[in-house]
Amino acid sequence: MKYIFYSLIVLLFVSGCSDDPVGPAPVIEAVAPLNGNAGTSVTLAGKNFTSSSVVLFNGVKGTTHFRSDKLLIANVPAGASSGNITIQSSGHHVDFRYPFEVLATAPTASHTFYLHSNNRVASMLLPVTEYNVFNDISCPLDLYQQILHDVYNKFEDDFDFLFLIHNNETRPNKDIYGYNRWISNAVEGIGIQRFDYAGDYGSSGRLKSIITMPTRNGLVTGPLLHEIMHTWANSAFPTENINAATGEVYNSSGHWGMSGCGGALGGFAGVLEENVGSHPDKYRIDLNIANGYSNFELYLMGLIGPEELTPFDVFYDLVSLQMDVLEAKTRVRYTREKIETDLGLRVPAYTEAQKEFKGLVLVITTIPLSTDEFNRFDQQVDQFFKPADEGTALVNFWEATQGLGLIQAGNLSQSMKE
Repeated sequence: MKYIFYSLIVLLFVSGCSDDPVGPAPVIEAVAPLNGNAGTSVTLAGKNFTSSSVVLFNGVKGTTHFRSDKLLIANVPAGASSGNITIQSSGHHVDFRYPFEVLATAPTASHTFYLHSNNRVASMLLPVTEYNVFNDISCPLDLYQQILHDVYNKFEDDFDFLFLIHNNETRPNKDIYGYNRWISNAVEGIGIQRFDYAGDYGSSGRLKSIITMPTRNGLVTGPLLHEIMHTWANSAFPTENINAATGEVYNSSGHWGMSGCGGALGGFAGVLEENVGSHPDKYRIDLNIANGYSNFELYLMGLIGPEELTPFDVFYDLVSLQMDVLEAKTRVRYTREKIETDLGLRVPAYTEAQKEFKGLVLVITTIPLSTDEFNRFDQQVDQFFKPADEGTALVNFWEATQGLGLIQAGNLSQSMKE
């Protein structure tokens, strides 16, 4: 009897320990989507997942078809109801902070959104196949419009700019550093006609541009000032440029080329010397343009008035560029009078022009962002859109406009629909 009693104690002890948690508890950082019907594939991102981790939908076990230490993908089971989404793993039971809604049919919106706690950046989860197409700069227009309609299903029409940041370490296309897709323009006198395609994307007309940065560090290392400037400055006048190494002359449409209004869209700072080497077609030019936007760019944006315009030269019939010596057969002087004659008066005028804008920074990704990743994006947003010198070598938008312009990228929760 003593032996049997002892065995029973051991059995009870072992059984009692079998449900005790083993190892670190799993951490659920993101779930996408947060709603779906039976059969919907749901991705859980976090850490400390194990090969035995199980996903429960309000207590009903889902079918898990992918496991790693940071990722679980499971299908919503038949018979599940709305409630907690839980990871059961090695004795741990961990609920996600937001409930999962079980739908009778597939949801209308096909993308899941997350908002960082500081309200300055959001993320949107795309299927891998869709993300790969979107990574191509020649992405079909209908996909752009479909995705933007989903954005406006989630957010109010509060934004002048949509900044799409791709969650790539390196550029998928080595030739593309950034891209501005025009959506609408209500300004006259900048060389661009009025147009409005915003309705095709879900906006009632406020959205001006969709600006794409193809890498996850694009907010601070990509040509974001350049792409923003394209909203106003693409068609002021025709330009040419020249390859200094080969002597090839090419059309520089949409950029400043060999012109002395140098700023975010290229060009140079001005002519330092004429008649170089007693040659009437040779000019020594100042290649050291200042960081930020040029005088002419600030005018096109509506941040300074025409009385502050300074004359500059645009060169055509280019022959060569050797170091800082440009040879060109044609030189055109752009004064305030010529600018206003060629382009027309800016409407709205400087005094009525918009000076403050609002932007939605949206990270597109195939896997929900970890807390650390989301924090890094938030830090970049803070740096680039801060209405002050942010303390690094980065020239942010406020600095580039000399404090005359502001893009506000915060308070996103106020723009989210119920």
